[in-house]
Amino acid sequence: MPKRAAIGHFNTLSGEPIDSDGTAQSIRNEFARRLEARRIELGWNQSELARRASEHLPKPAKGQKQGHRVGRDQISHYSRGISLPRPEILRALAKALGCEPRDLVPAGVPSTVTPAAFRMTQLVDSTRVQLTVNRVVSFETATKIVALLAEEDKRAST
Repeated sequence: MPKRAAIGHFNTLSGEPIDSDGTAQSIRNEFARRLEARRIELGWNQSELARRASEHLPKPAKGQKQGHRVGRDQISHYSRGISLPRPEILRALAKALGCEPRDLVPAGVPSTVTPAAFRMTQLVDSTRVQLTVNRVVSFETATKIVALLAEEDKRAST
């Protein structure tokens, strides 16, 4: 399998790299600091924050037996900078803490709130890249993209 060198994850709107400050760990640490400061300011323990955030998660889908919940262990992971929450959990945490998601997320991390639209990974010793598109598009646009890729594959095989 060829080695890969990351080019970067790009914001949907600006096209700027989201890892511009250096490391993913520094982003998780800053989120943890902000989350803990708000939680302590309210005098809550991690279990209380988990309970209150769970109240703000979307209701179970039709046919689903039980809804989602935020566990104390998840709060612990966020508070220690081990992981970042998914968008729906970020929104629930912010509502529980009486703030906006952007108050918890460090600047330059739009992918926590809105997934990055594109990711390009360059193959080492190659002029080609692997492109991942994470975006909802019309059927017409999707078929144009597939046609372009099929054209490129055809040219590459001749």
